[in-house]
Amino acid sequence: MLITDICIDREMQKTIFYDDPLQKHSLYIVEYDNYMRELIPWHWHNELELIYIASGACIYRTNRKEYRLQAGNAIYLNPGVLHALKPIEKNTVSYANLFDRTFLTGTDGSYFDLHYVAPVFHQKAVEAVPIYHDSEEEKAVLNLIRQTIALCRGEPPFFALTLRSILSKIWIYI
Repeated sequence: MLITDICIDREMQKTIFYDDPLQKHSLYIVEYDNYMRELIPWHWHNELELIYIASGACIYRTNRKEYRLQAGNAIYLNPGVLHALKPIEKNTVSYANLFDRTFLTGTDGSYFDLHYVAPVFHQKAVEAVPIYHDSEEEKAVLNLIRQTIALCRGEPPFFALTLRSILSKIWIYI
């Protein structure tokens, strides 16, 4: 879904629109040269977010830290974290996997939720996890993120099941 602006309420909460409400996952594409504002303003949401910078560079800010991301880098953002993003180069493009935690766990309170997702989801000390290409493990995770983008853009048969599998592999890293 190509995004040219975002909807933020008075509490700074961003409204996430899903391509399919039953799936509870969307891939947001932002071409910042065509975005209506010069930055994505401070906001938060309840969804997990995994942003990949496909081209250009940006500054990604949370309350506690600032991250410089360039083409080929990614960052995971925990739900409920106030954040903003400002492109710092022309032709900056990002892809954001935004998904409800039940996309990974099936339901709130399931085994997968209680043992794997909720401990990170509720860890307020973890705002964001940057993913550069500093190690072989990070390179493998970045490759998985690129696979999610290709998968969402092509939507082959069973793509949601494959997407869930890939995001689960990424979650193991996080």
